[in-house]
Amino acid sequence: MKPYEYLLPTCCEPARLHSPVYLCVKDDGEACWLASTHAVIHSELAMERPDVYYHLRPAASFCPYCGERLPKMRKRAVPPEPLCRPDEEGFYCLTCRRRANECHCLPPEAAWEPDVSP
Repeated sequence: MKPYEYLLPTCCEPARLHSPVYLCVKDDGEACWLASTHAVIHSELAMERPDVYYHLRPAASFCPYCGERLPKMRKRAVPPEPLCRPDEEGFYCLTCRRRANECHCLPPEAAWEPDVSP
């Protein structure tokens, strides 16, 4: 299993193929499930209101295909390495010291895993 495969819901085949929701680590370091939307809408929102852009994306609690609740996520006890740690502006990776678009480190979401405790 690749380290990033768990970032998408695995409850049903359509969710694995079409990725209707994805895991995102917010600026405060917490992970949440967000609904996928069209890239044009994302860029328009970012240009109109860059200060609240990340707060405008809808959060997701259930799979839109099968209705199953998305798993709660928790930080891994030992995160995989190398893990991308962006600088304050988000242009450079502090782990490999490369530009963000040239970084080959794992995304910050790789430090999270589904919480299977009852």
